[in-house]
Amino acid sequence: MYRKDEIIVRIGGAAGDGVASMGQSLAKIFTRQGLFVHGLNYYQSVIRGGNVGWNVRAANHPVRSQGDYIDIVIALTGLAAETYGRELREGGILIVDERIRFDESVLPANAQILKVPLVKTAQTFDLRLKVLKNTVALGILIRMLGINFEIFQHMLEETFGSKGEEVVKMNLDSAMAGYQMAADLPEYPHELRFSNEPQMFISGNEAAAVGLMAAGLKFSAAYPMTPATSILHFLAKQAPKYNLVVKQAEDELAVINMAIGASFSGVKSACATSGGGFALMTEAVGLAGMVELPVVVINSMRGGPSTGLPTNTEQGDLNQLFGASQGDFPRAIMAATNVEDSYEIIVEAMNFAELAQIPVLVALDTYLSEHFETVKPFNLEPEIIEREKPQIKEGETYLRYKFT
Repeated sequence: MYRKDEIIVRIGGAAGDGVASMGQSLAKIFTRQGLFVHGLNYYQSVIRGGNVGWNVRAANHPVRSQGDYIDIVIALTGLAAETYGRELREGGILIVDERIRFDESVLPANAQILKVPLVKTAQTFDLRLKVLKNTVALGILIRMLGINFEIFQHMLEETFGSKGEEVVKMNLDSAMAGYQMAADLPEYPHELRFSNEPQMFISGNEAAAVGLMAAGLKFSAAYPMTPATSILHFLAKQAPKYNLVVKQAEDELAVINMAIGASFSGVKSACATSGGGFALMTEAVGLAGMVELPVVVINSMRGGPSTGLPTNTEQGDLNQLFGASQGDFPRAIMAATNVEDSYEIIVEAMNFAELAQIPVLVALDTYLSEHFETVKPFNLEPEIIEREKPQIKEGETYLRYKFT
């Protein structure tokens, strides 16, 4: 059912068109307006071309899904206009470049089509950078929603500040051109209440990575595998600031053995993969059990079997987690339920690995790992069990850390 106290925007185009950066920028603008936001990336591949989309749902109430319809589509290609335009609600709006040709008959009968000169406007600032059409389109949308341009300006300055003043200026000029262009367009009717209440906009994988750091992580290894890869990216980016060692290994066998070796040397370690990568790790899970070493392994589950469907969600790896390696040995298996829980359960997993001196396996899935939500700020100083403190009291029979 259509609600005026929320808005659902789908941005679509080809891989390489900057669709994800557009979607994240819009979601952050909504977040800074005090709205509850849900963001989801639709992609078949990260190879250039094809069709990808970014869905942003913003509301005055908590939102946990992408919704059942679309209010506004920003289409950067004809394929995106047809693919996502057909999902518009009755009376929904399609914003598309005036040069794009597509089958308008697939849209709902009363859909509004706004054909605007996105590329032409972008090229007045730089003939080479057609990607500036994205900023023009967002400028139009911001004006239609009645959002203050300064919010958008600050977002652009943060996003492009590292690329130099010239790039910042081109994007600001493009955004203002779109904002001014929308003066002749009707405002979008909504009942969103804007505020300045602070919230975080974060994905499940990012929340898990923050949880690892908050729990005292010092070493992490990974081999890029969708949909766990963004944990590697996040930790690698934060490594210099937080004194972490983050290694990209040649395969998943090396990944878990490096994590076990780091644990053996005395530091907290963890690794992240998906189901196919975890299949390769299973013998080493048994090694961690045999030598009683704490290590956390995150399995962000995706469709299978084998290489399977990397961008589809599935939760079919529970038996694999139960049966990893041969023989019987203690292990803990945990699963996160939402973005906040992705943070909290990782902290719990790291602590339990230290307490019990066993491997702890944590299950996420593609949807949880890769979608974004607004959440309240985390407690970044949780109670943690330190590695150097023995958990067995003196006088007991088995002294874990005592040389005998």
